[in-house]
Amino acid sequence: MRAVLWLFACLLVLTGCLEDAPVAPQIAPIEIVARSAGSDRGAACSLNRDEVAAGVHDVIVLAEGDATTVRITAADGSRVLESRARADGAASTSVDLAEGEYGVECTWSSGEQKATFRVTG
Repeated sequence: MRAVLWLFACLLVLTGCLEDAPVAPQIAPIEIVARSAGSDRGAACSLNRDEVAAGVHDVIVLAEGDATTVRITAADGSRVLESRARADGAASTSVDLAEGEYGVECTWSSGEQKATFRVTG
């Protein structure tokens, strides 16, 4: 019985060591899922995180349904990034973000959806 418990404990420790290490918040990628109204689940502009730290971030745009244009704007309305993805496609770029509040606009020929996120210092 002790051998089984010992083996189980070893497996738990090894499994914990094999997990992905957390990504530092100043380089964490931002994934934007732009789902058009033609999708089975309805239109949405969703982000994988609500907050990142200031720094250079990879931005991955995933278009579900129609082709999309995604814009990230600063609180003053200035455009920080614009990326386009084909229907059911993806696009990737990077952006240098300073501390503040940002808006995200996902636009299709059939409309648009918005989201926000925060960048901390």
